[in-house]
Amino acid sequence: MGDQSDDGDTPAALKQRIAALEHRLGTDDLTGLATKQWFFDYFAENARDADALMFIDLDDFKSVNDNYGHATGDLLLVQIASALKTAVGDKGTVARVSGDEFVGLFHGIDDQGLEAISGEVLTAISKCQVPVGELRVSRHASIGLAKVKHGMKPRNALIEADKALMEAKRTGKQKAVLLKERGLQLATGQPSVEEVHLGLNRLEIGYFVQPIFDIRQAEL
Repeated sequence: MGDQSDDGDTPAALKQRIAALEHRLGTDDLTGLATKQWFFDYFAENARDADALMFIDLDDFKSVNDNYGHATGDLLLVQIASALKTAVGDKGTVARVSGDEFVGLFHGIDDQGLEAISGEVLTAISKCQVPVGELRVSRHASIGLAKVKHGMKPRNALIEADKALMEAKRTGKQKAVLLKERGLQLATGQPSVEEVHLGLNRLEIGYFVQPIFDIRQAEL
């Protein structure tokens, strides 16, 4: 009769291995924050009406990697992740969703509370610095905010927050913008092609043909 295999085959050990694997899959290797997939699962199970999604993107982060190398960029990301955890604390849940993008979920928070935590996050990120010779490399961030609606999927919530983030970028960066119920309050100017298409689909935009009539010739 062969010897019984090691503890790895016992139910308790197997559960421990599964738990360790789940933790590894749910934890970003570089920053130690939660991963995008973990956050999406958490959102799907815990997000409710009156919650808010915060989408954070570092401004001009690519230039850090280009000018000072990826090692410097990684060090800055690690610092920023730590600063985010401290700034958010027990007020919400934060994760890293891609290279220099982070996301947070805040439960039952009003607009005033969102403004306050956004300010804290922006300040915390701007204070992070990595020394490179005599230089101190840092970056600011922009934030897009969106309120969670009943039955909203995590990807849809992220798309909503991304619209607000793009507006923050478009209007100067280093700020937080909240997506309103009827869309962003965009600055006056020429609408984009996508905005025109949306208006046509909603029947908010139409066109009328006015014939030109020459009364002298009594003809069109």
